[in-house]
Amino acid sequence: NQMQKFLGRCPRIGRWAIAVSTGAALLAAPSLINPAAAVTPSPFVVDENAPKILRGVYDPRGAFGDEPGVAIEHIFMPWQEVDWATLRTADSYASSRGRELLISIEPWSWSSTSHPSNQEHLTAIRQGGFDSDIQAFCQATEGLESRVTIRWGHEMDDVSGRYAWAGLQPEEYIGAYRHFVDECRRVSPDAVFMWSPKGEATLAGYYPGDGYVDFVGITVFGLQAYDREKFNRDRSFSEHLSERYDRAAAFGKPVIVAELGFNGDANYMEAWAEEVACTDDEFPLLRGLVYFNEVETHAWPENFGKPDWRVSPDFLNRSCRKESAQYLQPLTEEDPIMSVGSIASTTFAALVISAPAAMADTVPEAAAQAMPVAAVEGAAEAMPVAATDAAPQAQPADAVEAAAKARPMTAVELVQVYGGKSWMWSDGAGYLAPDRRFLAWSGAGDTATYASGRWLVTDAGRMCFKAVWEYDGGSSPALTCFSHRKDGSTIYQRKEPAGEWYVFRHSDASVESEYKKLQKGDAVTANLSLVQAQLRR
Repeated sequence: NQMQKFLGRCPRIGRWAIAVSTGAALLAAPSLINPAAAVTPSPFVVDENAPKILRGVYDPRGAFGDEPGVAIEHIFMPWQEVDWATLRTADSYASSRGRELLISIEPWSWSSTSHPSNQEHLTAIRQGGFDSDIQAFCQATEGLESRVTIRWGHEMDDVSGRYAWAGLQPEEYIGAYRHFVDECRRVSPDAVFMWSPKGEATLAGYYPGDGYVDFVGITVFGLQAYDREKFNRDRSFSEHLSERYDRAAAFGKPVIVAELGFNGDANYMEAWAEEVACTDDEFPLLRGLVYFNEVETHAWPENFGKPDWRVSPDFLNRSCRKESAQYLQPLTEEDPIMSVGSIASTTFAALVISAPAAMADTVPEAAAQAMPVAAVEGAAEAMPVAATDAAPQAQPADAVEAAAKARPMTAVELVQVYGGKSWMWSDGAGYLAPDRRFLAWSGAGDTATYASGRWLVTDAGRMCFKAVWEYDGGSSPALTCFSHRKDGSTIYQRKEPAGEWYVFRHSDASVESEYKKLQKGDAVTANLSLVQAQLRR
């Protein structure tokens, strides 16, 4: 029949998946996020002392069926010829375990007598052609034991042609979405709705209005092969998430990653899993992460095939393993940092000497301002400059004023930004290892230099690395510190003691920034032996 044919094309329909908590809780009520939004209902009841973000999974094969701490079931359903037994079974399964339902409704047309265009389909929805289906479905949710959130017509900003309701004129979609919500509320006045774009730059045009949205969902998938083909490098989870989160958070609603998946080699997978486990305050409106534990149902473009997003429960069910305490040891008296939180400039000057005029042509001014110069006065002209592009070429005129209004970043936040990452420079890199080691190299030939030492962070927003720089003819210690302040997802940075504040990470993730030069993993060690060999000649 039509149902069987449709299930063959859309294997998600009629299956349900469990969202697995990894020690966090799902979806605090909007009133906890924004008191002004207290009228927005939330179906999710959480322990106010629990972490705010749920780690969940869409799991049609049942791999996570016995996992403890599950908070929500995610199921995909059609809205015509509904298998009500499937819905009741999912409800029974969820309610018996104290879980709640997130129902994604895919509004396909199953007409066997006509084949409307996608635009005609949305027009028919808006004009009431599916009102009986809408009311029947929403009436059915009223009789469920579980609390329900409805996600209708997701990824409407996708232009691949995957969905009949996506990629059309925004006003067509908005009219259909609003009509669905209005009709649903006729029979289910307390229904809760998730508006769930893919996360593209055009999503704002499809926003139906605050009165029709309780949660904003987005989609985040990381495919290593795609990253390397399109960006010539691996992109991190936070990089993928940031650009979509910033767009979604602009509406002031709680944000849910309704579909999350990643696929790549062991290092890529481990890096993503660790970032997912450690995601927290960097995204203040983020309330849920639901993993898509299945093979992709549609092929990616350009012959990337159908990625297999499946992972084992043990792989996802982890606590954040960045033991930040190891980074929080105070800077001792041997470190030239004053207890009041400012750089002791006289001691700092003895360790870090400005580049001499003779070297001005070899060091970009911005780089010289931004990173340490490993130098001693007796060998200034012969010694290379360990520098990067950290300082901006151009910054907003109000960056200093904006930074003054922002709050200092905490030590934990700084660990999340820098820990286990390599800071890529124009002619080298520095690695801030999870065990607090700092390794770096810069230059080549006569200008080659490398360093080893340690890095630390403080709750005053400071990140420092103290190292000995080896160069042709000697070595020199250097201490470099950067202060950080944060406003929302924007991070401001300046080099101590007297550098200018600039935007280290923009709220708009599409804007280039120094933050994007932080690469997950060790990109330094492999080059150290080459630099060391050059210095031995």
